[in-house]
Amino acid sequence: MLNMAEQTALSLVDVATLQLYQQMLASPRHGPFIAAVNAQMAAPQPVGVPADLRLVIVPGAFYQYLPRSGADGHLVKRQARRQGWTIDTLPTDGTGSVIGNARIICDWLKAQTGSRLVLVSVSKGSADLKLALQQADVGRAFERVVAWVNLCGMLDGTPLIDWLLSWNIEAAFNRLYLQMKGASFDFVNDLRREPGGVLDSALALPPHLSLISLVGFPQRQHIPTGTGRRCHDRLASYGPNDGVLLLNDVCALPGRLYPIWGADHLLRGQAPIEPLLAAVLACLARELAV
Repeated sequence: MLNMAEQTALSLVDVATLQLYQQMLASPRHGPFIAAVNAQMAAPQPVGVPADLRLVIVPGAFYQYLPRSGADGHLVKRQARRQGWTIDTLPTDGTGSVIGNARIICDWLKAQTGSRLVLVSVSKGSADLKLALQQADVGRAFERVVAWVNLCGMLDGTPLIDWLLSWNIEAAFNRLYLQMKGASFDFVNDLRREPGGVLDSALALPPHLSLISLVGFPQRQHIPTGTGRRCHDRLASYGPNDGVLLLNDVCALPGRLYPIWGADHLLRGQAPIEPLLAAVLACLARELAV
């Protein structure tokens, strides 16, 4: 049971989340893209995906162990198939280090020929991609990558890691459950949000690569699970969050942002996620039909 001070603090975070969401809608940088996606959702237009475009999923943590979490990108794949995209999945390690996966990403990208590539990264996959963009061979590796869709990505890490690695009963149970499935937790320290951490650097994008970020903007009432609400509460002292990410970090990223009202970090809640993903892919295909 929350005391009065805690309830007041959480109410203030909900107000701040709404204000931040409204700022994104009114933003000259993000507003036109948000409006275009909303128009596509309201009245879907036929999509012609250019034959030389290929969609590549960069999966998130534990995607081999918890496919229902969405970390394998199956929601994106389902909508992409309906539109006629060619789809690949980058063979990163779902429990691998950020730096190790960055190397896998660059080596895989350098081996690709012919197609222009659109990367869709999920949660931790975005951190892997951020580090890949810092590798010495980034120019050659990313020369065919024309766009990046960042889906709830941990580009700056999360303060939730301290709790996840603690001896809190709920955190310990989650670790035990995954360890029983054979999953390693060794990589989790990479995702700390702290000065001098692995992810403590600005995102650097090649000039030819456009970034689109899709991130949930939930108030506490929108989050459908007790675990999700407790994670949201643990981050409330930092301000608006999706239960994992700090939304002020997300809003500081380069590129364009689509804030998903009412969705948590796993895109659960009241938002129509699959129609949204379909609309974003349609808008992107239209932009890249050059």
